[in-house]
Amino acid sequence: MVTIPVDAHVKEELCRLADERGISVDAVVRELLAQARCDERFAEMSEAMEMNPPDSSYFAELRHWESEAWD
Repeated sequence: MVTIPVDAHVKEELCRLADERGISVDAVVRELLAQARCDERFAEMSEAMEMNPPDSSYFAELRHWESEAWD
């Protein structure tokens, strides 16, 4: 266990979130960290797709997968 100094308002917000969700502040922080990591991965993927946009073969395959052929 460690102590991390945070602004009183931040602590209050973390406690409020924890109370609303019925979980500990530790669990809230873990959820926020996981969400931040996920957001980072999606931003990286988005950037990679912008640098190398999908071509027509990608869209053809996508249409095939989204078709009713797999029902």
